[in-house]
Amino acid sequence: MDPLSLSTIGAETLTMGIQFLYAQAGELLKRWRERREGGDAGQALPAPEAGSAVLRNEPQGLTVDDAALERLAPEIRELRASLAEYAEGIEKVAPDNTGLVQVTDALRAALECVLGEDLTFQGEERPAHDPDVGVEVTVDDVAGYVAGIRANQLVDGRLRVDVKAKRVLPGGRVVGADFTGEPEEP
Repeated sequence: MDPLSLSTIGAETLTMGIQFLYAQAGELLKRWRERREGGDAGQALPAPEAGSAVLRNEPQGLTVDDAALERLAPEIRELRASLAEYAEGIEKVAPDNTGLVQVTDALRAALECVLGEDLTFQGEERPAHDPDVGVEVTVDDVAGYVAGIRANQLVDGRLRVDVKAKRVLPGGRVVGADFTGEPEEP
């Protein structure tokens, strides 16, 4: 992600964007907590409402990646807390505040990962992203080589890889993503 793209939009749009991300993060965290407390581990978590006029494109079919939310919830909580005074209008938003722009972009990136949707703001110069690539591999025993994804390079987009192995036997190797481009020796 390029946080500098956020510094090119006006203070008003950035303020609305921060408020939008702050609210979305709050809804996700509430629903995540409720789900964990209620023990609904098998029930899908609904996505928060979108439709904010601050986004360049209206999100289509938001879904929540439960594994990504579980993994990113602590980071989302911390980033959201860092934006509280700006989201609530206590502190003034300035697009030239590099720290603020970086935190905003980091929260947006985390939410994009969880929601699987582009959250580019109105007027922001940000390239369109390639679709997400999501890979999930679950194996019992690994005696050889297991990779969630293997490619020469990742040009653009987001990659989510989840590899689970119960046991890795001597000589076995498990990797999430392998970008060496070289064939694995047996």
